[in-house]
Amino acid sequence: MHTEADSCINEWEAFCDELKKSGREILQAGTDMDEVTRADGLRYLGRLMRGGVEKFVEYGDPADPMAYKIYHEKIKWGFDNPDSIYNMATISGDRDYVLTGNRGTVNYFNISTMAMGVDGRAAITSFINDTDMTFDENGNFTLAISSTPKDGDCLLMSPDSNAFMIRQTFNNRAMEKEVEATMRCTSPGAGNGALEVDAVVDNFRKAGKFFTKTGKTFLDLTHRLMNHVNEMPEADPVYMKAMGGDPNYAYFWSSFHVEPGQALLIHLPRVPACDAWNLCLYNYWLESLDFHKATVIINKQNAVLNPDGSLTMVVSMEDPGVANWLNTCGHTWGNIMMRWTKPEEVVAPIPELVQLDSVDWESKLKKWV
Repeated sequence: MHTEADSCINEWEAFCDELKKSGREILQAGTDMDEVTRADGLRYLGRLMRGGVEKFVEYGDPADPMAYKIYHEKIKWGFDNPDSIYNMATISGDRDYVLTGNRGTVNYFNISTMAMGVDGRAAITSFINDTDMTFDENGNFTLAISSTPKDGDCLLMSPDSNAFMIRQTFNNRAMEKEVEATMRCTSPGAGNGALEVDAVVDNFRKAGKFFTKTGKTFLDLTHRLMNHVNEMPEADPVYMKAMGGDPNYAYFWSSFHVEPGQALLIHLPRVPACDAWNLCLYNYWLESLDFHKATVIINKQNAVLNPDGSLTMVVSMEDPGVANWLNTCGHTWGNIMMRWTKPEEVVAPIPELVQLDSVDWESKLKKWV
């Protein structure tokens, strides 16, 4: 006779079996990489598992939405942005919500709803910039989120929406105050707070599928980027839209490969006015390198421009003794992403691989011709 206890045991075993099978497939993709990348990969599996459980099991109730930080120093995947905070909540397009809070002093933020799958892809279903919202003299705001129009500021989502996000982008995380917000569901039928076995079983299934499918999505992207080693082309806007990329960003990306004694120089002939920009290093698994331990990101706040207004960044294993060094943290292989936020002009980065013992810094620390 089937019991609820059996369903819980069976789901736990199925969840563990999926982690075992998919984890092996993900790690096998990195077996030819260096030791530090293989170590990253094992840690990455733990982060993917934790990310899936947090998203679907801990924060998976659309009747009780909580805007938690989906990425931070210890959980990240899929080209996370260390200069951003992503507050995400589970919602349902057939329910109404109210978001109240204070905008803080963050340089730029937006709020969106999405139709998000378990494979890391997300179609934006509604979107509002901070500049289009109403704030009182203290920076407080109220925003309705619904599939039907409401009075005041309203984020009008489509019925298939299942995720909500506040995306905040900082120039100086230490000095700017983040958005503080609380979300509540105003639709009836929230229940009495008791967990239901069927709901938890379903959420564990989603967490397992997230582990498998999100892992595959970003592994496929890594392989795609390895067709552009040390090149920095512009990211395909259609692809970025399908992944839930910020419509106010322009993205450039590439794999990088630098051996000891080499450096990848990334040059901007000019830095246009913009809300924000950054360039960040990532490992093979598309996690930002450990930004709390080393300088792996250059942005509008900390970049040192050349005397003529151009900018030269240096990606290498060893400190070259010049400004704008990005530390690969022992990685010879990895990935790079550059983001422009609302730029007056999109300037493409120019990469060049050089030998550190013979590079002509006088010519490289000015506009390249």
